[in-house]
Amino acid sequence: MIFQARLTGSFVPQSPWDGLVGAMYSKAVNILHPDGFFISFLPDSMGMSVFGLVAPEVFNRPSNLIHEGAKVRWTGKSFIFDDFRIDTGGTVLWEGVITREIASGITPEVIKDFLAEYIDHAPAEGLAPVVTGGSRNIHSRFALRFLSKATEGKGDKVPPDLSGFVGLGPGFTPSGDDFLTGVLLGEQIQGRWGESLWGDSIRQALPGTSCGGKTLLLGALEGRFPAYLLRSMEQLASGDISGSLETIGSHGATSGWDAAAGFLWFFEWMDIFC
Repeated sequence: MIFQARLTGSFVPQSPWDGLVGAMYSKAVNILHPDGFFISFLPDSMGMSVFGLVAPEVFNRPSNLIHEGAKVRWTGKSFIFDDFRIDTGGTVLWEGVITREIASGITPEVIKDFLAEYIDHAPAEGLAPVVTGGSRNIHSRFALRFLSKATEGKGDKVPPDLSGFVGLGPGFTPSGDDFLTGVLLGEQIQGRWGESLWGDSIRQALPGTSCGGKTLLLGALEGRFPAYLLRSMEQLASGDISGSLETIGSHGATSGWDAAAGFLWFFEWMDIFC
């Protein structure tokens, strides 16, 4: 039995390797790469990540064909299971990049309006209180203490060490990793193409997070972001702030809100509001 993947991520390792089905959800089947990140089979491009393949046929498979712990082998062109294979030949690459056109539409005024609506709608869970000043939870309290300590005794423009956010909090992608993805997204919007202030320290801290978090951050460190964040930035650039927030809020339990918190924190730190 052969399934055809129609869209693949911007990085697919060419050398063969053996892996396992690491986690299964209604919208993703995650293959664990030996280097500790996930390559995901997805039903459509709406949930696309950097290491993703759209293969809707996988979600119609008999339950005995794909299950957590099932063995899989990557040949350089196909994923081989016991009874079938998923062929990636002829796929279209997923880039996941913020274009300069989108970036130019996200002005300081737009960000101010986005912040105002974010404060009105963001939940108390996750890391939203880092920027809203609302009721704090154990993770946002830790994050605020960490930021305070990281900036103590430093000038206003000295980048604080954010590596302590890696792996912080619960979730398939921990809240801290979503926050950092938002920070890296902010850098792209601000025009720091390939010049991240925090890239090296985040990369060194990656062993401290989950496979899902590592997958997310590996993409963001390369300037490549999940489809939902690209969609929300497109909406923001067009002036659809409510739509952008709706897209953010519909992703995960708090993942979208946490990413937006990192995005807004970055611009606040950069004094874009002034």
